[in-house]
Amino acid sequence: MKTVLKDRKGQSLVLFVLLLPLILGIMILVFDIGNAQVEKNKTNNTIEMILEIALEDNLQTAEIQSLLRKNLENHQSKVTINDDKITIISDTYIKGVFSKAFGFQGFEVRSEYVGEKINNKITITKKG
Repeated sequence: MKTVLKDRKGQSLVLFVLLLPLILGIMILVFDIGNAQVEKNKTNNTIEMILEIALEDNLQTAEIQSLLRKNLENHQSKVTINDDKITIISDTYIKGVFSKAFGFQGFEVRSEYVGEKINNKITITKKG
């Protein structure tokens, strides 16, 4: 009976060594996805704030673009004003911190919001 137990001593070590890269890879991807989500939330909150200011102060396209450039780094933004509606579309690329080791470079994030002021009430809607 003792010889059977001696033969199995290293099995858990082999299993651990084989599964460790998989576990680390999943942890890295979870970290990168979480980081991208935090950046996306920051972007969305900033766009909502800028839309609210633009609607309250009747800002023009150039002024809105200026606010976007000052508050959002590395973003490509498009502002459209039609009637009383302001549309902001922002595209950005969020680099992966650790996932490059697995051949995954980062995340493309698009935020699209439409804001309008009707009867002095501001309405902001997220599209897509």
